[in-house]
Amino acid sequence: RTELLAEWSAAAGRLVMLDYDGTLTEFTLRPELARPDAELLDLLRRLAGLPGVMVAIVSGRDAGTLGRWLGSLGLLLVAEHGRWIRHPGQEWTDLLDGSPPSWLGLVREILEDAAAAVPGALVEEKSAAVAWHYRTASAELAARYLPELVRRLQEVPASPPLDGRPGNKVLEVRVAGISKAAVLSSVLAAAPHTDLIIAIGDDQTDEEM
Repeated sequence: RTELLAEWSAAAGRLVMLDYDGTLTEFTLRPELARPDAELLDLLRRLAGLPGVMVAIVSGRDAGTLGRWLGSLGLLLVAEHGRWIRHPGQEWTDLLDGSPPSWLGLVREILEDAAAAVPGALVEEKSAAVAWHYRTASAELAARYLPELVRRLQEVPASPPLDGRPGNKVLEVRVAGISKAAVLSSVLAAAPHTDLIIAIGDDQTDEEM
């Protein structure tokens, strides 16, 4: 802590990149229940208001939800693990620059079959990704079903290529090449004078950053 605070004080420009679920909020039984409370909103607003600080929320959440929950705080927002980016005071930019992938409907059907086979699991669809959440399902049953689910996803004819990434009690299928690491160049372009970067997350998608 002492070392971090010393580096923070010495830096002229600071970029703080934060995951949302599991990092800024606790996991909830359903994704829509993880709305930020007043204390978190105030913390983020004050952090973003410090001189020489850029705060970026880099999340797997969809753009609409991030915009509704955090859009008024002066933050840089990244949605769907890097597909969408919104600089403070601007509109969303689609870094894929295209329509939803052709395989989205088929992958959703496969994940809905998995949700039916594993009681308690649910499917969340985004603009270019689909997620299978099994937080409220039997961990043993989900673990038994996962290999079959991965096998079916591997058989999907995908253009552009798809990528299935495990998270914290979730399997998300998205366009290959979209990641929290790939979006870093766009985030850094918004903070050209950064000499201290702090990235905080809780799972494998954040390790990419």
